[in-house]
Amino acid sequence: MNSVYRGTLAFVAAEIAIPLQDSIGDGGLYTFWAGLMLIMEVLVLLTLKFGKKWRERSEKIEKRNDP
Repeated sequence: MNSVYRGTLAFVAAEIAIPLQDSIGDGGLYTFWAGLMLIMEVLVLLTLKFGKKWRERSEKIEKRNDP
């Protein structure tokens, strides 16, 4: 299933890359991708910092709701 998502996203990215580059230019496209990568990195860092707490809270809720 993972390869289906990766392949689909790769196809979509390849299809929109050239029109997007033509409309906003090289600098705009690279700035857009850099911003996207920055957002993704922040999400990874948040998961590293708070992931254990989120997992423990989720497990506690699952135990409470388990019949």
